[in-house]
Amino acid sequence: SSGINAEYGMVLVVRDAARYIIRPGCTRLLSSIKILGRDYPTDEETNITEHLLNHTDKLLHLRQSHPLQIVKQRIVEHMQAKYLWNNRSPLFSHYDNISPVVSHAQNFDQLLVPSDHVSRRRQENYFINKDKMLRAHMTCHDQDLLRSGLDCFLSTGDVYRRDTIDRTHYPVFHQMDGVRLFSSWELEEFAKDPKSFTHLQDPSEGTDDSIQACHTPEAVKIVEFSLKGTLISLVQSLFGRCQYRWVDATF
Repeated sequence: SSGINAEYGMVLVVRDAARYIIRPGCTRLLSSIKILGRDYPTDEETNITEHLLNHTDKLLHLRQSHPLQIVKQRIVEHMQAKYLWNNRSPLFSHYDNISPVVSHAQNFDQLLVPSDHVSRRRQENYFINKDKMLRAHMTCHDQDLLRSGLDCFLSTGDVYRRDTIDRTHYPVFHQMDGVRLFSSWELEEFAKDPKSFTHLQDPSEGTDDSIQACHTPEAVKIVEFSLKGTLISLVQSLFGRCQYRWVDATF
């Protein structure tokens, strides 16, 4: 997943708190911008271009038979068929029509992003105003969905970031998040058969449980193995049997 930093000759200028989008031969005053039918006031933080606004209502992941919609549906169908409640109903619910407009707090603060972190910069994001922005990732909705009472869900949507343009980067791309909370008794059930996780363990891997210090190392490892098993199953359902490897990544 990645983004693009391209304004196609457009420059955003602030004059007396009014917003101007300037293109060759065209200057237009914008005191507000419309996203998905709703008007948002602009201010000195606004850095969304007219070109980008034209993408906010495309919703490619919802278009029937679009490649993104097909991949999304295959993932949802796999997850809902493989992971079931005792009554055989799907464990994972799915949400794919959440507005991309979020608060800065949703995008950063709720995910414990440090106030001085580089990912907060205007050069990295598309700000609507000092309070609202276009989401940079689907994870920004996780806390709200958890607070609504959900404990196992998928969320899909378009996300927006400013990146250097190349053949694999664009200002709009798509993400799917998956979240599952485990109860104590579920972890105990997993622990009854520890051999079922041994094929996922890399003996060379180190362990650092400091961030999850409220959990036992055993619980952390069980959840890690469960996640790896889920990802392997998903990849094989999409691509068939294939080679894979785990890469340590911390961010």
